[in-house]
Amino acid sequence: MTELRPPYDNEINLYDFIKSLWDSKSIIITFILVFFIFSSAFFVFKDTAYESKIIYRLDKIPPFKSSEQVSTDFQESFYSISVFNEWKRSNSNASLMFKDFSKVVNVEEFQFTKDENNSLATFEHDKKGDSFIIIRSNQLKTLDDFFNYVTFINKLLKNKYLALSKDYIRIIESLSKGMVFFDSDITEELFSINKYTFMANEGEDVLIFQKPTIPKKVSPKSILIISISSFIGGMIGILYVLISNAARQRKDYFAKP
Repeated sequence: MTELRPPYDNEINLYDFIKSLWDSKSIIITFILVFFIFSSAFFVFKDTAYESKIIYRLDKIPPFKSSEQVSTDFQESFYSISVFNEWKRSNSNASLMFKDFSKVVNVEEFQFTKDENNSLATFEHDKKGDSFIIIRSNQLKTLDDFFNYVTFINKLLKNKYLALSKDYIRIIESLSKGMVFFDSDITEELFSINKYTFMANEGEDVLIFQKPTIPKKVSPKSILIISISSFIGGMIGILYVLISNAARQRKDYFAKP
């Protein structure tokens, strides 16, 4: 008479699960170590990236310019090769090169827009509304060069706006010549421009810059990557142990007479 075997039961209780993992801990540890070694080797070939910030804000702007227009003027001057060359002539010892942060890159006879992540400096705004220039370097000389460069641009903008103020005043006075009574709008406009001119000549600047922040390492995030890699290695090791144990139990079951 043929003996009937109970159906194959592939369920496993918590005790057996923990025991199987403990018995195979060397395999799991091996997987963790392998992933740890591979993730650590990644940092040998990965360049370390640093970032510093030059935070700035608008200070005294002329009444005929909006905040957006002043910000645009500043950025356009920052990325102007002629402005940079003018600064470079009086700062010949500076190591900063325009091509390092230019918005375009030359390839043979063509120009292409550069990826911002490959640029040494880019403009950013945070959720609080703060404006800053991100400088992707930990070289103190480079940070100092950028600070001197934006300070130079600040002076250029002030001189430009002072010259425009004189032109505006001259035009308004010319158009108002012969008028017995000045229109209130004209009077207010003249007062605002003269007030700006006075404050600018007294030393007020268009923009206020903070010194560059201490460079911070932004990538690679070694602790995070190694932790995640080790966790993945452990999970794969556990999965390997469970599948191996299940396959062995199934093989043993069907090998019984």
